[in-house]
Amino acid sequence: QVRVDGLIEVSATDTVGKFFLLSNSHDGRGSVSLRFTPIRVVCQNTLNLAMKGGEDLVKIRHSRNMRDRLSNEQVATLLKVISETFSAAEKQFRKLAATKTTPEIRERLLGDLFPPSEKQKQSGELPLRWSMIDVALSDNRVSPKDTRDSLWGLYNAITRTEDYRQPAQERGPEERLNRVWFGSSADIKVKALQRAVELCE
Repeated sequence: QVRVDGLIEVSATDTVGKFFLLSNSHDGRGSVSLRFTPIRVVCQNTLNLAMKGGEDLVKIRHSRNMRDRLSNEQVATLLKVISETFSAAEKQFRKLAATKTTPEIRERLLGDLFPPSEKQKQSGELPLRWSMIDVALSDNRVSPKDTRDSLWGLYNAITRTEDYRQPAQERGPEERLNRVWFGSSADIKVKALQRAVELCE
């Protein structure tokens, strides 16, 4: 992970560190890729950005000349894209923080991400993830009071839950990181941001 100077200031007590992730398969089969993984300072959860549909910003195929291709990449252009992306993210995050969460908005967002089963619908029971997200929202160490009741607070409770939950089949920190950065949780976090932004419109 690479840190970019400065912070995204969503509110007086809620800031986000600017990070992006360079990944390399090391086996010559994959590509060197770059994606945005800003980290919310208050609780250290990663907020996979939904920019460009969650796709990698850059991919460079492995080859003998890969090092030269990386060094010859138009660095100024790349840095400009990184700066513009974080600037757009700051506007999105502040807009989410300014949008209060109503019961209807909460149900629409969580229902889209973690829909109740037919059995749960019949019994009136809610999915386990919903209650896990509520726990994150009620934790002062995770959800600052000034953004807790906003779409930003709800989105962060979702990302926090995805980052820290422990699936039974998951073995060790390496599998967890893969899930959080590249796997199912990364997909959920991208979708959560996209849906939350849509609910602000």
